[in-house]
This record gives sequence, C-alpha cells and structure tokens, in this order.
Amino acid sequence: IMIEEINKKLDILELERIKEILPDYIHKTSKNNPPISESLDYLLEEEIKYKDARASEGIIKASGFPFRKTINDYDFTFQPSVNENQIRELSSLSFIEKSENIIFVGNPGTGKTHLAVALGIEAAKHRKSVYFITCHNLIQKLNKAQKENRLDKQLQHLSQYKLLIIDEIDFLIKKRQINDHTIGYKSYQQIG
Repeated sequence: IMIEEINKKLDILELERIKEILPDYIHKTSKNNPPISESLDYLLEEEIKYKDARASEGIIKASGFPFRKTINDYDFTFQPSVNENQIRELSSLSFIEKSENIIFVGNPGTGKTHLAVALGIEAAKHRKSVYFITCHNLIQKLNKAQKENRLDKQLQHLSQYKLLIIDEIDFLIKKRQINDHTIGYKSYQQIG
C-alpha cells in the first residue's frame, strides 16, 4: 500500500522517471540501506536527466532539422580543410552566449549543413531553443509576412530562438553575385 501512495504523489508531482525506477531501486538497495540523502540525490538526478532528455527531444522535433547528425558523425578526414578543433570549440556553444554569428561557406557537399545541424542538436541538448530554415524558405516566409502586414510579428518570432540556423546562405550569395556583379562577401568559416 505504501508504494501505491508514493506512486500517487509521484504522479501529482509529475516525477515520471522516479516512479518508473523506484521499485527496482528499492529492491536493489534494500540490503545495504544507503543514506536517505544519497538515495534522494540518485533519484532526483535520474529525474533531471529524464526531463532534460525529453526537453531536448522536444526542441529537436520542433526545430525543423532535415536530419539528425552530431559533430561525432562528421568525417573530418573526408574534409581535411575543416578545422576540427575550431568546430569542437563551437560545440561548446559559447558563441550563443556571446551573441556571435557563425557562417559556414564552401562548396556543395562539404558538410556545412551537417555541421550546422550538429551545433543545433548540441544546443537542443542544453535546452536552448533552435530553429532551422533554408535561406530561400526564410526569404519566402518574410516576403509573405510583409505582404500580410505582419513582418514585425514574424521577425519577433524568429528572434525568440537562441540559435537560428539559416542554411544555404551561400547559394543566395552566389545567385546574387551572378545577378549583380558588385555583390561580395567574406567567409568567416571556409569549408572545403
């Protein structure tokens, strides 16, 4: 009866992971009786990990990523011109805290999207809001919002994300270079 009462309270508090692991934990620890503080610490740590995983999964699903890839999935030997140390430093996400922009520019097939998504996945794991969109789709979305007289609202919506990933910017720049020979750009991170 006691475990039923505990489960009701865990439901009220929405402590799903603790409810899931508690019976097994009680069984495993019944012989050595760890201090209550140690038990609470373990159970609460498990609940935090569970909630963090669920939150990051929700962010990843809502982000619009075209696929799931991590930094560890990237083959740095395939693209030796990519500075692995620099990319791993970016995965610390300090650029988000500093409100810095990162631009990957390079030839098609060099892994720019993979690396951008990988940084987004890493941000989601740290519960940072992320949104992924291609430059073409972003321009279409902003043009539509302007025609509907809600551009400010759309820009405000986009600015709420801690990390906004705009993919295929270099295609737009190259297209503009063809259409207007005076356009130039500087790459901050050349890939390939």
